[in-house]
Amino acid sequence: MSQAADMKSPSQRVFLWSVPRSLSTILLKCLSYVRNFNLQVINEPYVSVHYYGPEKKLKNNNVEDMFQSVFTQAGTSVTNYNAYDDALSTYQWVKELLEGEYMGKDMVICKDHGYNLNGLYHMLPKGYKHTFLIRHPQKTFPSLKKITESVCSVDFTQLEQKDFPEPMHHGYQKLFELMEYVIDLGEPHPIIIDADDLQKYPESIVKQYCQAIGIPFSPSLLSWESGPDVMDTWITSKQVKGNNHLSDGGFYSAAFNSTSFHPPNKMLERSEVPKMLLPVIDDSLPYYEKMYQLRIKP
Repeated sequence: MSQAADMKSPSQRVFLWSVPRSLSTILLKCLSYVRNFNLQVINEPYVSVHYYGPEKKLKNNNVEDMFQSVFTQAGTSVTNYNAYDDALSTYQWVKELLEGEYMGKDMVICKDHGYNLNGLYHMLPKGYKHTFLIRHPQKTFPSLKKITESVCSVDFTQLEQKDFPEPMHHGYQKLFELMEYVIDLGEPHPIIIDADDLQKYPESIVKQYCQAIGIPFSPSLLSWESGPDVMDTWITSKQVKGNNHLSDGGFYSAAFNSTSFHPPNKMLERSEVPKMLLPVIDDSLPYYEKMYQLRIKP
């Protein structure tokens, strides 16, 4: 039998859904170092659709304009490896990308943010197991504020709440609604990881996650090489890849510079949180807490 005849499509396909600043890129980097297992990663295709493709859903405010300006410049520098043109990025094109054959791969895993779907659940690809990564909004939103101010030179004190980055408005709600949709589809117990659990008990959580989705676990998964080179094995768009390689520190520079999971930072006290963030934290907290009750435990 020829080598080509031996090749087969992956029997396992997995989604990892999250909100931004939830350690999803670190988890994806960790899984990318699995041994004796042919894993294909597809990174944030719906980010490309939502922000850069022909069907983009920008809010047309100053923050979104700044994102566009900074990220478009970054994306033009990416010309190699698995980076595809964002002009291709429609919901139908991404569906076909995710349903591709990927001959010889043991698994396809895709990471993205639920709000980028814009509720178009009928455009989800077939054959995927859906998993979720959550983090307390009192951690994610201060982190998102900090990285947005750094990368885009935005001063949040000068913004109205309606002009905050979109994840601060609907990120947790959309993630929760996606989970409910998945349950209604017939996955009564979707896998949910909390980021603090992942950092406090990495061996227990990573092992349970690997067992749940079908990746062989070994303790070697708990440490990996520093640097962004692993991303060259991921399928992603030019804009998304460029954003992560901004010269002054991309959105995922901490993830790419990591070599293991570190203990979680202490959450800010409510009195320490910038006041403009409190309303969006309070709006998001009920969705987070409902998902937190369903998480896998150490």
